[in-house]
Amino acid sequence: MRTVNPSKGEGSLLFTAESATEMLLQVEAILGEMDSRSARYNELNEKIQDLETYHEGPPSSGEDAAIHQAMKTEQEAVGSLLEQDVARIHGLGAVLKDYPMGLVDFLGEIEGEIVYLCWKRGEERVGHFHPLEGGFSRRRPIPV
Repeated sequence: MRTVNPSKGEGSLLFTAESATEMLLQVEAILGEMDSRSARYNELNEKIQDLETYHEGPPSSGEDAAIHQAMKTEQEAVGSLLEQDVARIHGLGAVLKDYPMGLVDFLGEIEGEIVYLCWKRGEERVGHFHPLEGGFSRRRPIPV
């Protein structure tokens, strides 16, 4: 890895396919934490919506109001943890492009061009890339 100063990422780390692959264990661990947090966030969201549907809006008093507030507070805390997880991935020098699809990019260089080395959850290694201005649809195998 080396530090570069591309127009899209002042002082960003520049990864090789090998150095990006070495980061995958850490990225996968964070994504695993995000899985359980995301499931809890969605569960809370569903329960909050059910309660609000039943009361035709947020309950204003009684036990349901207290339960509603407790779920909203927990949901905010879980949402904050998810934001911290994304920041942890970025702190590794990676970019979480799409959590549900499991897409993570690493700034790299292919044939003299600054690109994103692209990894999709489930792949054993970082083996693809795409231009900075392109996305997953422009992904190609990294040349050997």
